Amino acid sequence: MAKIFLPSTGGTTPRGCTAPRLVGADAAPDLPLGWRSPALRKRSRHPSPPGERRPPVPARGDRSPGAPRPTWGPSGRGGHSNPNPLRGAPPLGLPGGQSPGPPGGAALYDRFQVPVLQDLVIQTIFQFCYKDSFINHMNEEHHRNQEWKLQLDTVERKIQGEQDKFSDIVKVPGIDVYTNLPHKVVGFLKWVTTARNASLILKADDDTFVNIELLKNLTHGYKHDGLAWWSVFHHHHTVPLYGKWSDADYPALAYPAFPAGAGYLMTGVLAQRVNAAAGFVQAYGGEDVSLGIWVAAVAGSTKLFSVPCWIPHTGCSQTVLIPQLTVTQIKEVWRKHNRIL
Repeated sequence: MAKIFLPSTGGTTPRGCTAPRLVGADAAPDLPLGWRSPALRKRSRHPSPPGERRPPVPARGDRSPGAPRPTWGPSGRGGHSNPNPLRGAPPLGLPGGQSPGPPGGAALYDRFQVPVLQDLVIQTIFQFCYKDSFINHMNEEHHRNQEWKLQLDTVERKIQGEQDKFSDIVKVPGIDVYTNLPHKVVGFLKWVTTARNASLILKADDDTFVNIELLKNLTHGYKHDGLAWWSVFHHHHTVPLYGKWSDADYPALAYPAFPAGAGYLMTGVLAQRVNAAAGFVQAYGGEDVSLGIWVAAVAGSTKLFSVPCWIPHTGCSQTVLIPQLTVTQIKEVWRKHNRIL
């Protein structure tokens, strides 16, 4: 895979690469790209009076512990040098250094009257490292595509073979990737509410063992004609802004209650309600989060049954679901389960 050297605030330059340079009339040659001192960043906002020469700006690592911070411009209160160029500094456009307000007021009108970074030009130079590896990577693109197509064809034949033998697979349109799981669940709910008249519907990941006996005990005596679902629910979960589950679209700081992604049980009435609104809702984050948002929006009166031993944790000898198992582990759990029964 090609490696590209990107500008950073520190570290060493990989062999064969040229470090990015900061170019400009006022740029210090040893100032690393990606970091500028507050003073340098605001120099264009508050120029020095005519005839006053500004001191050079040292790089961050070159400042000694006792060295004064580089400041310029008008002095602040008491005749001392002003550490903040925005306090007491006359903005551009006011003749003779006149200030319309007390010190510190410049911050109120600065964004409207002061041009930003007019005399600073930053030029970033990127250079490929390991050029031969990058060229080889590009030349092998056709070969990789052929291998991936062969892999997809093999998986498709296996799926069709299982479908022909057991008739237990439903195909929904779309690419089977993690970000499309909400749409996959919508396709499942659409099929199960139109092709089957089920009173209870369980969604579980394919790497999860389901204890049917415990499920029967949970729902025993409950009328299945209402809005209800069972799982272990997450409440007041903060919306993540980075990582696998990052969500930049949801407009609030926390999600409504949503179930465990490994699996959840719902009544057929609730599934029908969600399916009826599928064309009007938006997918957010994962499918568990999306379903929680949809239920809160279209079926706010739904009863939530949070099951303590829904998934394994300390204090539970048996659980309804055991997620993240290999095929071999699922078979072993199934054999143990049958011996117990």
